[in-house]
Amino acid sequence: MDASTPRGVDPLERETIKQVAWRLMPLLILGYFCAYVDRANAGMAAPTMIPDLKFSNAVFGFGAGLFFLGYFLAEIPSNLILNMVGARRWLARIMLSWGIVAGLTAFVWNDWSFYAVRILLGLAEAGFWPGVMLYMTWWFPSYYRTGCWRYS
Repeated sequence: MDASTPRGVDPLERETIKQVAWRLMPLLILGYFCAYVDRANAGMAAPTMIPDLKFSNAVFGFGAGLFFLGYFLAEIPSNLILNMVGARRWLARIMLSWGIVAGLTAFVWNDWSFYAVRILLGLAEAGFWPGVMLYMTWWFPSYYRTGCWRYS
């Protein structure tokens, strides 16, 4: 039997994968939800942040976009480090630093502090999505990740 096909998979393996999925997936889904909210939170804060801090739309848009500059710069190095130190430690570091920097958003007072926090937020969150994808490849064989195992 080809190793990439689910037929003939040991029942113990299926039960183990089921247990792993029930323990990992809720946490990973929560992490993805937080990542989505984190990327959208600047847009949600815009109606009050722009007038309170006297930002122009250009300043706000540029600052909101700087998140992706930080993310772009640190995504590959972050995943190389994840591979060296392990997913559990590195994903915990990402979540911790990401939470701290997200909290710093409350202390933004001008355009430059907004720019700095958005770049730092991108740097802190970088590597989360690809890191989780890599983590899932370590825990789930390819035939479980494709969903074909449900129909066998």
